[in-house]
Amino acid sequence: MSFTEILAILDTGTFILVIYRFYHHKQIHTESLMQIDRAIVKEQGVTFAVVIVKPSAIQTQYSANEMRQRLSIITDFSGLPIILASQNSRGKFTYQGRKDIVNFLASINASRIPWKRYSIY
Repeated sequence: MSFTEILAILDTGTFILVIYRFYHHKQIHTESLMQIDRAIVKEQGVTFAVVIVKPSAIQTQYSANEMRQRLSIITDFSGLPIILASQNSRGKFTYQGRKDIVNFLASINASRIPWKRYSIY
């Protein structure tokens, strides 16, 4: 007999991680799915990553650094600076990261950022 058991669902607002086990003839398979909204941007010779996160992820320097560390582990940003982006209820973005990049992003309309949703397995 086979069945699927949901072990954990982690919703951070940035991504949803679903872990489940599939039992079939004594074999155990673990799969995970993460979805993040991010952009890889090259502007004025600088390439960087922008990732949408919950506002709580950028409230403190500690939480921002922790989020950046997690993102660098689960995605391949190839040493790119990671800028965290959060949206308030009015749709206004706040950015956290390298000052020159944050200043640039704050000066443009966020619709110019080439956002894409990525699934990571």
